[in-house]
Amino acid sequence: MILSYRLGYSCACILRDAIEEVTGKRLKVTCHPERILKLYIRYGNSDSVSCNDTEYNSPDFIRIAAHKLRFSQLLQPHGFDVPIFKQDIPTNDDFPLLIRQTMTGFSAAGIVICRNMDDFISNWNPRHYWTKFVYTSREYRVQVLGNKVGRLFRKECRNSVEDDLPVRNSYAGYHYSLRTDLGKFDGLIELVNRVSEFLPGKFYGLDVGWRPDTRNYFLFEANSGYGVNINSALALANYLNEEEVFN
Repeated sequence: MILSYRLGYSCACILRDAIEEVTGKRLKVTCHPERILKLYIRYGNSDSVSCNDTEYNSPDFIRIAAHKLRFSQLLQPHGFDVPIFKQDIPTNDDFPLLIRQTMTGFSAAGIVICRNMDDFISNWNPRHYWTKFVYTSREYRVQVLGNKVGRLFRKECRNSVEDDLPVRNSYAGYHYSLRTDLGKFDGLIELVNRVSEFLPGKFYGLDVGWRPDTRNYFLFEANSGYGVNINSALALANYLNEEEVFN
């Protein structure tokens, strides 16, 4: 069975169909861990099960990927460029910044852009975190399979002009555009290899952006139950089949 989280259920069903196309096996998808008799894949759900667990993906990894602070705390000590979350009062040099009202939101949920101290004070709560706004000129979703780049998508803006402080998500008019020229992304491929040494996921989506100021990639977050279409689901299904997950 595939254990999904509720918001990822439709994508888990797309993956189920892809697995059936690749292997001929029809798996069941559920959001209820108590119904699991044999677990093949976790899709963004870290709940405990009463049967043998799976490494694809482990509950520990899912809990890291689902929590932006844990993701940052894991990778920052190893020299990766990640958001640094704070709870003190910022100085004027820290603006613009982002208040994060939740560490587990998606599609920019809970993000408040603050350009100055007035914005900050009117939106701040001591239970929240904030991080400096890091401008990236390009942003990508990497489909990581094992320790390799499976598929690469660039976030493209449907509007003619981007905001000066862009938060790139579907609500702001962005969509994913597949890149087939992976030969131009040696640095990103190397980054994924290094991240995989510390991030114990078997498959996940990794959101990264290119920083023109430092000329390196900035790691926004990982997602263990990322959105898929039939093509990206087939890539994942083929990877899992090669890993002999369904034997």
